[in-house]
Amino acid sequence: MRKSPLCTLLLLASLFSSKQAAAQSFLVDIENVMLNPGERVVGFDFKVTSGYVSMVQAPPGWQIEIDNDPSQNVEISGSIFVGAAAINCERLNRMITVTQTLVFEKMLEITGNVTITKDFDHTRTITLAPRNIILKPTP
Repeated sequence: MRKSPLCTLLLLASLFSSKQAAAQSFLVDIENVMLNPGERVVGFDFKVTSGYVSMVQAPPGWQIEIDNDPSQNVEISGSIFVGAAAINCERLNRMITVTQTLVFEKMLEITGNVTITKDFDHTRTITLAPRNIILKPTP
């Protein structure tokens, strides 16, 4: 029996739509990062594996750079333009939305660090542990 081009097209469409249906978006929360009194966040760097950045709500005074590489190895970084734009760690919560892709059958993973300062002359970088990066499904 010979398959028609329409059957092939429908099969490909169903495979594509099943992959799309499996994709899920998450809000990224940063939790349990210990800052000293007076310290604020002045930058961040995140790496996303098996996903892409689908939304960023940047605070005023921040520059955000996103490399949404088609290989699903994505980098996103942010830094302040002026000292008044420095934020507390909680402000990072729900700033970034990532979407998991199952194209390569790998689980979504996010790693990264935040750069903090108290006096804008000296900074320190905190590497985030997996327990610090919480993914919450979007509503």
